[in-house]
Amino acid sequence: MTLYPESSDDLTTEVFGVLRDSGAFCCVECGKCVAVCPMADMYPYFSHDMSPRGFLKAARVSPKIIEDGRLWCCTECNACTETCPEGVSCREMVKGLKKIALDREKADKMKRCSSCGIVCASTQIIDFLTDKLKQQHFHYLELCPSCRMAAYLRRNA
Repeated sequence: MTLYPESSDDLTTEVFGVLRDSGAFCCVECGKCVAVCPMADMYPYFSHDMSPRGFLKAARVSPKIIEDGRLWCCTECNACTETCPEGVSCREMVKGLKKIALDREKADKMKRCSSCGIVCASTQIIDFLTDKLKQQHFHYLELCPSCRMAAYLRRNA
């Protein structure tokens, strides 16, 4: 169910397009995505609202979802998409919404790549990885995926 009004508002149109393209309107709320989501293990404050199902439901209600901090907690691992019986791509939805948030400068709590400067990860994810890795290879966490690969290849070539 979507509660978006008929509107020519640019934000509404952009968010609606992301939801449409990701198949978000096909969600039947079966909960399989919640069962496989690694965020439950990552965040002690994980809840239904933070889960793929809860976040998708909130996104269908308001385009202001791009200002919601939960957007930046998703790891984009694709587990939810792979298990969805309706083919909803939560990862594509999250990636699309993150892009809109970044384009509109609505992203906070983000880390920039120490090499090229692009936004590469949320502080929530970096904090989780830093805690789990203890003191191993922190310098890689400061890099975007492209710069991380280049650094790895330089080091191991």
